[in-house]
Amino acid sequence: MMLTQVQKLQLKNVVQRVLHVPGNYRGGPIEMAVVADYSADGEALAECGKEIVAVLKSMGDTFRNVRLNLVRWKADDDINHEISALAYLQTGSAFQDYEPFASRKRLELLCGQLKMFQARSRLLLLITDGDLIIEDQALLRANLNPFLYRKLILITPEGIKQGSSLLQNNE
Repeated sequence: MMLTQVQKLQLKNVVQRVLHVPGNYRGGPIEMAVVADYSADGEALAECGKEIVAVLKSMGDTFRNVRLNLVRWKADDDINHEISALAYLQTGSAFQDYEPFASRKRLELLCGQLKMFQARSRLLLLITDGDLIIEDQALLRANLNPFLYRKLILITPEGIKQGSSLLQNNE
């Protein structure tokens, strides 16, 4: 999944909006999470990861020293969290052990995991092929609130969306 120039600009703008939410980022080293949907193609994940890092690094010193949490979303009951480095994502070696998991996954269950384990992250990027299902709107709303919807950015082949769009679309 290659990002177009327009998508790279959108990503940069959305990241700026997320970091400037009151009470989110106050300077210093940043902690962020990249969630990789393993139903997407492995090469596409690696390429998108490289492009994301290039966009973030072009934003200045904010992303020079980053604590990266890499979340591998293989299935609803198989979500692995690991601490990594931005360079690991930048080189594409983060997905060397990639094995495809072709299953439609529930977004609200992922958001529940992110709410529990990635609450400290100032920025959450979800790289997905867009083949997600939402079975329980109330659970999705509960898991996105009170803060996750502000920090979450979805990167799909269709474009870049902020997590707050999930709340607006499901009113």
